[in-house]
Amino acid sequence: MVGKDVKVNQKSTGTVTSSVLAHEACEKWRLRGNQAYADGDLYKAEDYYTRGLNCVSLRKTENCSKALVLCYSNRAATRMSLGRLREALADCRMAIAMDPSFLRAQVRAGKFHSIDRWCRCTCITKDGIHLSLGESGDAIKHFNTCLQSDHKANSDEKILLESADGLEKAKKLDCFLKTSSVFLTKKTSCDATKALEIISEAASISPYSESLLEMKAEALIILRNYEEVIQVCEQSLELAEKNGVISVADGRFKETSDFESTESSFVKFWRWRIISKSYFYLGRLEEACELLEKHEKMMPAVEKYF
Repeated sequence: MVGKDVKVNQKSTGTVTSSVLAHEACEKWRLRGNQAYADGDLYKAEDYYTRGLNCVSLRKTENCSKALVLCYSNRAATRMSLGRLREALADCRMAIAMDPSFLRAQVRAGKFHSIDRWCRCTCITKDGIHLSLGESGDAIKHFNTCLQSDHKANSDEKILLESADGLEKAKKLDCFLKTSSVFLTKKTSCDATKALEIISEAASISPYSESLLEMKAEALIILRNYEEVIQVCEQSLELAEKNGVISVADGRFKETSDFESTESSFVKFWRWRIISKSYFYLGRLEEACELLEKHEKMMPAVEKYF
C-alpha cells in the first residue's frame, strides 16, 4: 500500500511539475512576444505568442489558464494590427471560452490595440473587430456582455468606457446599414447618392465591411460610375480574402480548405457579379461573359456555405 501511495504521489508531483514548466514556458514566450510587439515587429510577436500557446496542451490547461488567456488575447491584438481580423477574433473567442470573466478579451473582440510602427508606441484605436467587419449585431452583443457583466465592478474603468463607446458605434452602424439598404431598393440616382453619403460615414466605423462595400458598388452601378465600381471591387479583394471564412478544429482556427481549393468565397462571388455587370455596360462583353461563367460555376459552392 505504501509503495502504491508513493507511486501515486510521484505521478501527481510529476504532473504538477510538468504543468508548472509549461506555464513558465508559455509565460516566457508571452513576454518575448510583448517585447517584439512593443518594438513593432508584429510577425515575430505573433510567432512568440504562438510558441507560448503551443507549450501547453489544450487538454491540460488548468494550471496555465491565465498565461494562455493572455497569450490568446495578445496574439489577437497582433493579428488585428496585421489586418487578419478573423484570426484575431478566433483568438478572442478562445480567451473568452477559457475565462469568461476576462473582459479585456470581450472588448478586444469589439476593440483592439495596435502598434504605430513608426512611433513604436501602443495606442487604442477606435475601430473594433466586429465593427471593422460590419458585424454590428455581434459587436453589440460583446459590448453589452462587458457592460452587464458580474465582474464589471472589478474591471478597469477604461475597459468600461471603451465598451460604452463601442456599443454606441455598433448601434449607429446598424442604423447606417439599414438606412442605406432602404435607399438602394429605390434604385434612383438621388437615393443612390444619399446611400453613398451614409455608406461613407459608416465606413469610418467599419472599414472592412463586406456589406458596405457591396452596397457602395451597387450605388455606383445606379450612378453609372462603372470604372469606379470595378476599382472598388478589385482593390478591396485581397484584404477581404484575408478576412474570409474560418473554421475551427481542436482549438486551432484556419481557413476552410475546400473553400480555398475551389476558389469559392463569398467575397469573390458578389464582386464578380457586379464587375461583370459593369463590363457589360462598358461594352466589354467578352470580359463580362468570362466573369459570368466563373460566377455560375462558383454558385453551388457558395450556396453550400451561405
